[in-house]
Amino acid sequence: MVLSVPTQSRYRQELVDLRHMLLEMGGLAEDLLGCATEALIQRDPEQLRRAEALEQHINDLERQIDERCVKILALHQPAASELRFVTMAMKIIRDIERIGDLASNVAKRSAVLLQGKEIQAPADLPRMSRAVRQMITRALDAFVDRSVSDAEAVLQADDEVDALHWRLYERFAQMMQEDSGLVERGLKMILIVKDLERAADHATNIARGVIFLVHGH
Repeated sequence: MVLSVPTQSRYRQELVDLRHMLLEMGGLAEDLLGCATEALIQRDPEQLRRAEALEQHINDLERQIDERCVKILALHQPAASELRFVTMAMKIIRDIERIGDLASNVAKRSAVLLQGKEIQAPADLPRMSRAVRQMITRALDAFVDRSVSDAEAVLQADDEVDALHWRLYERFAQMMQEDSGLVERGLKMILIVKDLERAADHATNIARGVIFLVHGH
């Protein structure tokens, strides 16, 4: 199908807008994850209120992006790499949405932990949070720029996150063994760490999608 010049120009703009919306949604998910963990680390309930607003914005953007992708597929019938871009965008918003859900889980668990006795967060917790957020940002940049090198860097960073996950798991397990009164709170901390690890897995899904987008396999 040959598009007229005005139609082709509109089509190109829709693809540009789609890229911007994806970056915005990913940035919001990263911010939500940051608010959720900072609320716990800094014991700052204001961060939890901000996280709640970010979650709603992410859900709204997911619907908008999905509708835009369907519209592009229906009206313009993109071919080759552009078709892969749009179909990957539809998959990626699911990964971003899941990152948002996991960040929301962290926020809810943090809200409970803030109401009780403080547990000193090990240095590995903020380090893990930063690493996961960097993975999300780099994965989305790789998608927009179609950068295989950035995508591969995300896959490599996942090894560091996995190592931090197990170190923190062992730290909180030891804490619960030493003080049975901390079992309930220790379990919540372990679940928070698991949520962060799963968010990193979704960032690696995006990175693998970039490799498919560029190479077609």
